[in-house]
Amino acid sequence: MSEKPWIKIYNEVDTDCILGNEEGLITLRNAIDYTLENRIYAVDDNFQADFKSIILVNKNWQESKPETFASWKTTLLFVALTGWAVVLPIYAIWTLI
Repeated sequence: MSEKPWIKIYNEVDTDCILGNEEGLITLRNAIDYTLENRIYAVDDNFQADFKSIILVNKNWQESKPETFASWKTTLLFVALTGWAVVLPIYAIWTLI
């Protein structure tokens, strides 16, 4: 009798590979095929794994998202910094008098 299929991605010994028994790797292959057709596969009780699902995402995971501020945030920041740059020297001069 074969043991229950299992897969381990986050492992302590071999940090750059996927570990699993034969049944687990075959089940993973079938799960990936299913995901390619249906976009998502829930691992649940199908095999033991240290992840919960397989999801198809059609975007580049290495591409960073540009950080942009809304125009009102940029305007508010500019006004606050300008006010600080004007008020702070005036307050410093006022305390010296």
